[in-house]
Amino acid sequence: GGPIIKDKLWFYTSYGIQDLGIFNTIGVAVRTFLEAAYVKLNAQVTKSTMLNLQYSYNNKDREGREPWGGGMQATDATWHQMGPSPYYRAEVEQMFGNLYLSGKVLRAYNSFYLYSPAGMPTSDMSGPYEVHRYYPSFYAYGNINNDGTERPNTNISVNGNLFVENVLGGDHEFKFGVDYLHGALHSYSVQESNLDVELRAPDYTEVILYRDFEVRLKYDRMSLYAQDTYTNGRFTFRLGLRYDNETSKIAPFSQPASPWLPNYLGELAVPEIDPGIN
Repeated sequence: GGPIIKDKLWFYTSYGIQDLGIFNTIGVAVRTFLEAAYVKLNAQVTKSTMLNLQYSYNNKDREGREPWGGGMQATDATWHQMGPSPYYRAEVEQMFGNLYLSGKVLRAYNSFYLYSPAGMPTSDMSGPYEVHRYYPSFYAYGNINNDGTERPNTNISVNGNLFVENVLGGDHEFKFGVDYLHGALHSYSVQESNLDVELRAPDYTEVILYRDFEVRLKYDRMSLYAQDTYTNGRFTFRLGLRYDNETSKIAPFSQPASPWLPNYLGELAVPEIDPGIN
């Protein structure tokens, strides 16, 4: 990093990737990388105005994550784990004499995925199915489920500090601000053909039927605060007020019917549900 325009504009950037060299309990290499990057710009727009922009990125990329432990599943029954999580930040700092103001906008997108090596389920549910064999010892193979969770959120805040001297016999430091957060959650799990085949014994087989899983949530939080720190000699008095209001809802979503028992595991449509709790 360094200056782009002397005393006006600066940049900083970094990128790194780590190969962890992990081996599982039976000595098989498990490809695992940790990735991190960021870019940052600082601009002195005027003598009293500063602008900061930042982008960062983190990800864990791991192939061959084992649900049951080393040697207990075939390669096609392991997961490819990923968690790309970009982060954006913009901030303006402004001075008006004794008044300092700061406005920030943050956007984060945290995610976590477990992918089957065979990919997402086939459109015609033709398999291969996930199979658990319990004899002579446990062993899993076939198309394992695909799972994912996404947590995007946006945070907007404005904060201020004001210094006032010689009022009511002393000095005052006022702090005030407003903070707003909007977030969401989307989590899902999908299984090839919505079933597992359980080979319990040479002459005993079970089939367990599932339905795709999905849930969507959203939440909002609004906070306001104001504080005065009064100082007169060795005497200090602090008075503050704060207000917080948080709401959460189940966002509307739908789940398809199971291909095997649609009369019992039919299509499910969930409307928005507001519990009415603040």
